[in-house]
Amino acid sequence: MTDRVRRAAAFALVGSLALAVPTLGGIEEPASATVAAAGPFLAVAAGALAVDADSPVFELFARPGDRRDGTLYGLAGFTLAAAGLSILTVGFGMPGYVYVATVLLVPYGTLGGQLVRRRTDERVLVTAGFVAGGFLGASGGQLLGTWLLGAVVPLPIVAFLAASGALIGALLREVLFRRDEPLVMAVVGLLLWLFAVLPIEITATRIAVALAVTVVLGYVSYALETASVAGMVTGILLGLLTIVLGDYGWGTRAHAGRATSSRTRWSRCSRCWVRPRAPVWASRHTCFCSPSPGRSAPHSPIPFRANSGGCSTIHG
Repeated sequence: MTDRVRRAAAFALVGSLALAVPTLGGIEEPASATVAAAGPFLAVAAGALAVDADSPVFELFARPGDRRDGTLYGLAGFTLAAAGLSILTVGFGMPGYVYVATVLLVPYGTLGGQLVRRRTDERVLVTAGFVAGGFLGASGGQLLGTWLLGAVVPLPIVAFLAASGALIGALLREVLFRRDEPLVMAVVGLLLWLFAVLPIEITATRIAVALAVTVVLGYVSYALETASVAGMVTGILLGLLTIVLGDYGWGTRAHAGRATSSRTRWSRCSRCWVRPRAPVWASRHTCFCSPSPGRSAPHSPIPFRANSGGCSTIHG
């Protein structure tokens, strides 16, 4: 096992401390619950800043930048971000399973990327390894978190949150520095919180179609060299959100809307002396007439009978 894989596995083990947060819901005192949730991560952060540079712990967690600085800033930043998110869970209503998914997504995604890097340095494959590892870590975290809470979250919701979170994390890692994991965790956590509270119904068929279509299109765009890795991930993410949140029949409905509009025509009110200042679409069912010669004020909007060639009521 290489140093990178060992380091990623150690970070994933530390991130697993997040599984204790959902069990703190029974603590009635907010201050006590906050200390209990953030305490383990704060303790790890304090230890990371105080550990000796010659110790085995430092060698296990140190990144190249940490070795130059002589301090485990990477581990400290990761655990402080996890502690901050735990405060949102205890004090501000972030769902416990979303918190667990966020904290586990980044380290397990990094572990998946490092496992792929042992075989190849191809960026797209390493990114795919991060997405796969993050998806598995976030999915497992949500299932364990809901089990600890005694609740049930539908599997399509679990898959959607895990997939969208893994893609958002991969995109941010492509455009940010490697040491910006705290920022990645914060953004992913807030967005997953938003997705979790949206009143949407996701079926297994919809999430399967969304993942299949977006992954195929994203890979084709990269293989044809029409998009970078960041562009590929962005396209997959936007496609996933479009299909899941807007249904995969959006294209059919858009085509039907265009066909309906094409059957309408420009028109003017048959009782007005002049045409409107702007053309009127019959599909809007409203006729806005301009002032007629000798009249001081424009007519009020009145119902428009589609394709009738005129208004359905008499102007005043």
